[in-house]
Amino acid sequence: MPLYNRTDSVKYALRYALSPNPDYPPFPNDCTSFVSQALRAGGWTMIDGGRKDNNVWWWGLSAWSKASYTWGGAHNLSQFLASSRRAKACAESELKLGDVVQCANGDHVFHTTIVTMAGVCTVDGDGPFLSYHTNNTLNKDLAVFKKAMGSATFLYWKIADEFKS
Repeated sequence: MPLYNRTDSVKYALRYALSPNPDYPPFPNDCTSFVSQALRAGGWTMIDGGRKDNNVWWWGLSAWSKASYTWGGAHNLSQFLASSRRAKACAESELKLGDVVQCANGDHVFHTTIVTMAGVCTVDGDGPFLSYHTNNTLNKDLAVFKKAMGSATFLYWKIADEFKS
């Protein structure tokens, strides 16, 4: 079984949080693509299939599409995380480096972030801290992020340390 390397995933996210990796084509709202890139850097293997299927996860495998919907769409990634056994829903207090936090309005998930710094006391808060794209951000305190997101609800995903490819 492949292993998820949290350190490699976080290193990638920290490196590209503020300036996107030019090896990946830009998406207009690229928060989920950014997190997918970090998960791939951490060892996630791609799963081929139709780009609209929520049980696949890939980038660059098709001549007519750059990525599956699960690679680049927050709502689709949440469906993949829920069914793939590569992650499970968890409590906020269980988040570790390399885990994923998503925002939703009702049943629609619209934003994806990754935990890039553990809870530590800083001027900006006590963590955990998130990095994300669309509005390129490095190490934003989760409490500050939640306050800025207003009435959104949050999904916390514990990424499995081992997964079936």
